Amino acid sequence: NINNPFVKVLSYLLSYIRIFILIYNEKPILIHVQWLRLHIFDYIFYLSIKHLFKLKLVYTAHNLLPLNHGMRYRWIFNKIYKLFDSIIVHSKKTKQEMLSLFHICEGKVYINHHGILRMEYNKVAYKIKSDNYQSKYSLSDKIVFTSLGEQSYYKAIDLIVDVWSSTPELYNNNNIKLLIVGKHKGIDFHQLDNISNVLVEDRKIPNEEFIFLLRHTDVYLLPYRTISQSGALFTALAEHVPVLVSDAGGLSEPLSIAKVGWKIKSNDYEDLKKQLLYLSQNIKEIKEVKKNEQNWNKVCKEYEWRVISLRMAFIYECTLSH
Repeated sequence: NINNPFVKVLSYLLSYIRIFILIYNEKPILIHVQWLRLHIFDYIFYLSIKHLFKLKLVYTAHNLLPLNHGMRYRWIFNKIYKLFDSIIVHSKKTKQEMLSLFHICEGKVYINHHGILRMEYNKVAYKIKSDNYQSKYSLSDKIVFTSLGEQSYYKAIDLIVDVWSSTPELYNNNNIKLLIVGKHKGIDFHQLDNISNVLVEDRKIPNEEFIFLLRHTDVYLLPYRTISQSGALFTALAEHVPVLVSDAGGLSEPLSIAKVGWKIKSNDYEDLKKQLLYLSQNIKEIKEVKKNEQNWNKVCKEYEWRVISLRMAFIYECTLSH
């Protein structure tokens, strides 16, 4: 990972030079873009190559706007979305949000699911370190609620902190445990100090530890304020870990296929509190959801990459025919 901002920008610009050379040499008829970082520069680059090489552009909007303070970028994304010939989003709800936020043609917005994500990790290192992880976290005989990875405002981590620290039925319950492990991004965790059934760690965790914690989780917490779709959700689904998700974007769509978790309203303190209390008092239901292989297989089949790739080929064909 590159930490120096100047080096990051330089690396990004060098990547675009390489992309330009590839386009010049290979003469593609269509380019599919997955991520944008320097939005004004991105717009100028793709506007230029579209006219220079007379090619079609497809963009996957993993999120409609940057996740932190996104509305300030609405003007440039309005230009970006008009520039691209086809736009892919991950859910019906996100498509509706896109059409209400931006003045673009509905016919060029396609829905294609995010796929199940299986995290790569070193299996030998995992096996060696598992006993150490088990000893460190002491998760035996506990119902574990977990939030892993970057801990940010848009993920509503502050609501988890507020609910847990102000609810005696949660922080005094020795049968449950809350794990918040990952880099902190502007969240104050002091309210959780000295609460015995909570562990908070501010650090980037290796994949082996991430997988260990995920596999020892009973309910994975994803109460996002805003999101289109979440890779963390599909990593949890791949490991058959029940989820508590908000109704932001397409997060709750898997729950409409089969019961693999529970849903709350986005950015709603009371609803999050109500559901956490319910789950802490209904451990049998959590275990039943976790063990229901039929439901897990049904959901994972719906989000197979094979199906997604067929849909993608169809979108490419439609883009080229317009």
